[in-house]
Amino acid sequence: MFFKRPDPAQVEAWNRTYLEHTRDPDDPTRCALPECAGRFPCAPRVEAAELLIVAGIGIPYDPRQYPT
Repeated sequence: MFFKRPDPAQVEAWNRTYLEHTRDPDDPTRCALPECAGRFPCAPRVEAAELLIVAGIGIPYDPRQYPT
């Protein structure tokens, strides 16, 4: 069985979802998006990460998650 790489637009959507659903700086246990009621990491972020990893791409680096 051969794996077909996903469409670049789909990969960009997964990256965007992963990066948008970041940790709330005021409450690190919550997602930063007000419309997302999930705890961090929320379901959309986890799903995007899983899809990126399964596709062999990996998750994008998010400097907001690793403050210096």
